[in-house]
Amino acid sequence: MNIHISAERTVTVNKTGKQSTQRVSFDCYQTPTKVTYEILATPAPIEAYKAWALSISKDDEEEVFAADDYMCDTPIGKKTVNYGKQHITELEAFVAECEAEGYEIEVYDL
Repeated sequence: MNIHISAERTVTVNKTGKQSTQRVSFDCYQTPTKVTYEILATPAPIEAYKAWALSISKDDEEEVFAADDYMCDTPIGKKTVNYGKQHITELEAFVAECEAEGYEIEVYDL
């Protein structure tokens, strides 16, 4: 069982008056089944998912190479990256954009 976050809205085609459902999904991390159930049991599952994602992420040092160093032979520096924080930033942007566009956010297991 994994957490899934998606958004859904009903739209009407102006020309025909026909209604259709649009659905978009966020690419979540795989969650252990126990964590999935814990997240879904909370009143704010997105916040719980964010907290869990941050709890498993850490800062990493990566080498930086010059733009013309195609073979990545000589690093010119290092930068700190945290893929968990990046993931949460993307999730927050997804939720904000979906809410602004009239979607309803849904968190579920599958």
